[in-house]
This record gives sequence, C-alpha cells and structure tokens, in this order.
Amino acid sequence: MFKSSQGDILMNWYIKVIKNYVNFKGRARREEFWLFVLLNCVFLFLASSLDSILDATTQINHIPLFAPIIQLGNPPEIAHGWIYILYSYFIIIPNWTVMVRRLHDTEHSGVWVLVVILPSLLVPFAKLEIVNVLLIIMFFLSIFLFIMLCKEGTTGENKYGPDPKTTAV
Repeated sequence: MFKSSQGDILMNWYIKVIKNYVNFKGRARREEFWLFVLLNCVFLFLASSLDSILDATTQINHIPLFAPIIQLGNPPEIAHGWIYILYSYFIIIPNWTVMVRRLHDTEHSGVWVLVVILPSLLVPFAKLEIVNVLLIIMFFLSIFLFIMLCKEGTTGENKYGPDPKTTAV
C-alpha cells in the first residue's frame, strides 16, 4: 500500500479528514491537506470513469441547480454522472473544513475560504458583464488561497491549536 513521508498509509489521511468533516477548529498539516486533495482527485476520476462505464452521465444543463447559469448564454458542454455528482456533494464540506484547518496551521483565518467561495455563488445571478469580473476576481483570490495553502505551518502552538506535526494521526 502507498505510504506517506511519515510511513502512514495514504488512506488514513483521507479517513481522518472524513471523520473530522464538521470540525473547523484546529490545524491540518500540509501533508494531510494535499494527500486528501490527491485522493479526492483520484476518487473523482474513478467516479467519473464508473459513470462512463455505466453510461450514467447527464449533461449539466439538465440539472435544475444550473438553470441560472444556462440562461446566461450557451450551456456548458460538461457531462458528469450521478455518481460523480453525489460524491462531489458528499465531499464538499470535508473539503472546506480541511481547507480551513490548513489555513489555521499557517495562522490565517478560515474566512479566506468564504472570500473565494462567495463570488462563485453570485455568478448564477449576475449579468453577463459582471460574470467576467467575478471570474477574474475568483481567479486571483484562488491563486492567493493556493499560496496560503502551500505555506509551511507555524512551528509550535498558535492561536488555533497545537502543532499537528507533534500530534499523532
């Protein structure tokens, strides 16, 4: 089985995030966060592949949630299956919580996750001219967030909790 730099099985990091799916407190190491992201990408690929094998894909423009986006012009040519969509909905909160804990490790507030997410919530309701501005804002905020997520965590205890490198997985 694949192991991390500490000798832990990679799946343990993923399971740790899932078990803490509503825990916005504390800190998450870079290893915990990025291994979760890696495994999440693998599972999304597997879900998409399974959807293709089962011929369970649907055009995104047939999903009522995306109706406001479709009214902006050409509907997106994205086909995802129900397995992919359900997994995506299942994993969104654990993804946000581990991201907040990762930001805490670098002594940043978890509010930065909301700063990046909020403009995306406005896109379906905005006029086409404003959508382009929102997309540009989201692009630069995402780069900023990515840099914060890549930074090394604070050594020792900080205001968000003890150093996760000194505690066991």
